[in-house]
Amino acid sequence: MARQRERIRGYTLVELIISVALLGLLAGAGSRIWVDSFATMRLVDADNAGIAQARYALERLAREIREVKYDTAGGVYCVSTPFSATTLAFRKTPSGSSYNSSCATGDMTVTVWPSSGAVMLGYSTAASAALANPATLSMRYLQSDATTVATGTGDLRFVELTLTVNPSGPSTALRTLVALRNS
Repeated sequence: MARQRERIRGYTLVELIISVALLGLLAGAGSRIWVDSFATMRLVDADNAGIAQARYALERLAREIREVKYDTAGGVYCVSTPFSATTLAFRKTPSGSSYNSSCATGDMTVTVWPSSGAVMLGYSTAASAALANPATLSMRYLQSDATTVATGTGDLRFVELTLTVNPSGPSTALRTLVALRNS
């Protein structure tokens, strides 16, 4: 009977206090890890959103730049010169209009430029819009070998776009090479 009483005996107050203290320590450490994981998740989501916005902006710019008009008589693209590393203005035929093969004044002018940390896209017939914010854009104009820098519209064949975004951490640079078409 004495042995059964020893086995049935409960916990002492000291044992309960030590158990509660250890559980509190473990809960505090666990909750800190949980809170930090949510903060990390928010940073990753912000970075992913910034990169997705930059990808959209690059695709949109590439689509527009592919439509640069080509003057068959002069053998040049209808791009404003001198070339700028941050600004590009060119002419294209508006959708629904008949195509003419010269840089006529009836065409639409499209301009890409930086403004207050955003990349802007504007049309002569519509309001401009911000494509990526915050971001920086740089452009290189290349000849047919895609490595030599073009000196004028006569030897221009490619436009290389580099969009750098920095939503909340290290900057990310996205780059694409746009081949200009001839008609």
